[in-house]
Amino acid sequence: MLMTKAKILPYINRFTGEVQTLTRKEGKLLNEDWARAKMVTNKQGERVFRFHLSAPVTGRDGKVHMGTAVVDLLEIDEQPAELEAVNGNGNTK
Repeated sequence: MLMTKAKILPYINRFTGEVQTLTRKEGKLLNEDWARAKMVTNKQGERVFRFHLSAPVTGRDGKVHMGTAVVDLLEIDEQPAELEAVNGNGNTK
């Protein structure tokens, strides 16, 4: 019997923006604040993970509304720049 490795998928907290990479089984254990990013094709024709962030926003009328942002994640094959902390500030070299 051939066992396949479980896919690791990004899960996003819609209110804090925190990202976790989990299997579907692990993701099902998260509460309703968490959502799995969906794979879609953006306007440039690139395959991206798309998710929504929500936060309460006070409008011009003084009322609080729920604001939503749509965010696309695109995987890049570049190595991240190394950072060196100087007095708490990260500087790229």
